Amino acid sequence: MRKFALVMCFLFLISLSIGCGAARKPEQTEPAPKTIVVPDVSKVSFETIELEKAPEIVRALANNLEESHYATWTAVNGRNYVVISQQNLPVGKGIEIIEIERRIPANDFDWINVRLRYLANVENGEQEGEPKPIVAVFSLDRAVKAWALKLGGRKTRRLQLQRSHLRLHLLQLRRQLKSRLRKRPKFKFTKTR
Repeated sequence: MRKFALVMCFLFLISLSIGCGAARKPEQTEPAPKTIVVPDVSKVSFETIELEKAPEIVRALANNLEESHYATWTAVNGRNYVVISQQNLPVGKGIEIIEIERRIPANDFDWINVRLRYLANVENGEQEGEPKPIVAVFSLDRAVKAWALKLGGRKTRRLQLQRSHLRLHLLQLRRQLKSRLRKRPKFKFTKTR
């Protein structure tokens, strides 16, 4: 029994020295980066304001370009301004901003697409003189790197698609008619007395 107690004490001391040794620090792993899913195309909410309510820089920009037909964009104090001239349009015509899209073709690259539409039969409610430019304001969380203007809305695109489908349909009908005419048996007319 004494031998058994000595063996147990010896094993206890060995396990105590192994178990109570200096602990290793766990390997520090960097947290996995969070993946943020951003859609390629998204609509941006905007507000159309009067030129007089725009910041001084935007008004100076519009006044500097007032004698030409222009469309420009600038950023002031974290807000983006799109300024579109209505100069040199026919009488009774106008321009309207339909929507503003945000496209992200690559990382850290924001592209703004401004969709415009020409208006017909616009009442001239303004005083006699030059038509005032349209000013749209919107905010984004990052700086804009590029922007583009698109004339016409989805309706014009739909009309173009409808016209092209109509043309295809007419071509198919012509082909069917030609094939039917080819298959029709030919009759010979003979004179009878």
